[in-house]
Amino acid sequence: MNDTVSLYRLVAVLYLLTASNVRLSSSSSSGDLTVEYGEDASFVCALADPSAAAGVVQVTLGKERRTGGTLESVATYSKRFGGQMDDPYRDKVRWTASESVAAPNVTVRNATWADEGCYVCTFSVFPTGSQSSRRCLTVIGISNVTTVVRQTGPRELVVSCSTMGRPPPVLRWEAGSGGNLSGGSVSTQDNTDGTVTVSSELKLNDAALTTLGNSVDCLVYVGGGGSAGPPQRRIAVPLLSAGGDDEEEEAARFHGGIMVAVILAVVILVAGAIVFKGVAVGNLRQGKSPGHDNIHPEFVTHQSETTSAWLCSFFSSCFQRSKLPKTWRRAAVIALLKPGKTAEDPKAYRPISLLCVPFQILERMILSRIEPVVDPQLPREQAGFRRGRSTVDQVTLLTQDIEDSFQAKEKVGVVLLDLTAAYDTVWHRGLHLKLLRTIPDRHMVKFIMEMLSNRSFILRTSDGQRSRLRRLRNGVPQGSVLSPLLFNIYIHDLPETTSRQYGYADDLAIMLRRTTWSAVEQGLNQDMGILAAYLRKWRLQLSTGKTVSAAYHLCNREAKREPLPSVFGWTGHCPTNSSLRK
Repeated sequence: MNDTVSLYRLVAVLYLLTASNVRLSSSSSSGDLTVEYGEDASFVCALADPSAAAGVVQVTLGKERRTGGTLESVATYSKRFGGQMDDPYRDKVRWTASESVAAPNVTVRNATWADEGCYVCTFSVFPTGSQSSRRCLTVIGISNVTTVVRQTGPRELVVSCSTMGRPPPVLRWEAGSGGNLSGGSVSTQDNTDGTVTVSSELKLNDAALTTLGNSVDCLVYVGGGGSAGPPQRRIAVPLLSAGGDDEEEEAARFHGGIMVAVILAVVILVAGAIVFKGVAVGNLRQGKSPGHDNIHPEFVTHQSETTSAWLCSFFSSCFQRSKLPKTWRRAAVIALLKPGKTAEDPKAYRPISLLCVPFQILERMILSRIEPVVDPQLPREQAGFRRGRSTVDQVTLLTQDIEDSFQAKEKVGVVLLDLTAAYDTVWHRGLHLKLLRTIPDRHMVKFIMEMLSNRSFILRTSDGQRSRLRRLRNGVPQGSVLSPLLFNIYIHDLPETTSRQYGYADDLAIMLRRTTWSAVEQGLNQDMGILAAYLRKWRLQLSTGKTVSAAYHLCNREAKREPLPSVFGWTGHCPTNSSLRK
């Protein structure tokens, strides 16, 4: 199945390269397409030579952005492999290539400025070659209209209205009872995508408020029509009270009615802020790179108490609703070359994930809640990322056990196991099950799984280039303070073995001491089979290239023999102990 998908994607890439860099045998264009903002845009990809329809074996849809650049893959359909829609366009573009591979119908849902560009259908026609069909999409109209009312004096209000569109929109003010209002100031700003942001402010004094009543209307026209014709959008803006004498008593009663609720809310926020400042923010490492939102740790560390209380309240709301901002689910990944590796090998790089700082703070708050509950349930053989434990403990313990075997004149076999991309391959459903077994708070488990779902990343290079957005369906976030504990939970139920276990995160060693080498090999082989079955069940994989064995004995000649050849027979890989033996 993986080979089929890989071949399918390779074919799609080859045809996109053909469409962007090679002169096609024939092409057609059915003209540009213009739609209103928020509406669906539909068109049909047509062959330049309709008589070749019977020979079409594959069609690939690509997109050229308005700003230029390479042709992006959107979707592909072939008679052999079926259809595939790329993740960034899965909910945006719909097409019916499966119904007619020679004339697919393409629909761009809820068109926005980001959807503008030229959509290219590349047909693979046997035996004549390739053909293409090109349709360019332009979006006109306006996006959302924003209105704000603020009080600038005892009896003065400023009402603002802003929108973005193409062609440049025109804003007018009208009284709620009818009649145009003059005196509003207008400002414009040209955007990089060719749209224009227009804002208008209307100042209202005491006399105007008395005349206008409870609201004014913001009228939005597109195309420079001004007041000619009906407006494209009419937004009623309620006017806040400017503080008249008759309203002072009512306002006092209102504020008195909510005073108790405000006091309770402040108490809750202050209690949460203590944990927020003491545990989460206090442990933030300064001078580190920000996430893709460019919020630096120093910004959060030196924020005001008001901001801290608001952010703490926002975290509480996220937890209660089990919802997170979409931007917190995205990571910026940079690739660092591993020491001694060649830059041409893609596997020679270590990915470093840069998470949003507010998300890191939230993770630390969650960690402070679940760590005291989870840590007592972890096996004592696991020392990874636990308070008061380190790799030194495990190395010292293993060394002491080997020396004890020397005193007893026993032979020792050790296998050092390494997992392939352990954090990246954690099975979410399996982790969910184990969280339910270790954390009694079901709502906390639900929120943790929400933090892990729908994650994505963008790869950034040192020269400023960025990859397309990629979705993550498994694994725990790299660079997350919560991930080590989640991984410890995921493997906390490792089966018991005759061999003694020494664990540190995703690294595991097993040691067995016996009086004969055959007994050592037999025991380790049995234990490796038990561990292999466990890893297969929970979708983890051993790195056979990094998993090695070693033999230890007082007699150096015996220790130099090739140890444990049967232990790795089930993997098809038999490592040596030359790099480990002393």
